[in-house]
Amino acid sequence: MTASVSMTAPAEVYRARRAKLAASLSRPLVLFAGEPRARQYATNTYPFRAASNYLYFGGPPVPGAALLIEPGSDGDDGCLLIRRRIDFEEIVWIGDVPSDSALAEASGMAQRNFLTPDRLDERVKGRRAAYLAPPCPPTMEWVRRLELEPASPDDIQPIIDQRLIKDDHELSAMRFAAEVAV
Repeated sequence: MTASVSMTAPAEVYRARRAKLAASLSRPLVLFAGEPRARQYATNTYPFRAASNYLYFGGPPVPGAALLIEPGSDGDDGCLLIRRRIDFEEIVWIGDVPSDSALAEASGMAQRNFLTPDRLDERVKGRRAAYLAPPCPPTMEWVRRLELEPASPDDIQPIIDQRLIKDDHELSAMRFAAEVAV
């Protein structure tokens, strides 16, 4: 049995967001999901919440994952989901995980665009790729190993511009929230 994937928008919304961002990028951009917080004691269960920019562009809520968005891509081809494979022994400890087909359907990315972390090296090494990541040690170690550069203000501005203007899906969700709140 595999876990379901909970996303806030339909796959085509994420695909369109990635394509719009890709049209304004001048170099590859890697958006990291981050890692779950360490549990300090049993009643402190902080559920995993991926980084918001990663989620906004259709990254499924999978710990340790990342999105690579290539300049000029169409939101599917030229965009990659990087996540590690979970083996049976890990499933015993962490529970069911979403299948690749469930991740593809939820994110709007073809399974052929899924890579394991070791394959990301060949895609970004020596290309001056930029990154946005939450400051968690495993993610920052990954950034150092890949020799990624922090996103500059010019790299971040297209994300800010896109997120400031709400798309139809966001407006619909905001209207619904206002209706149920009143």
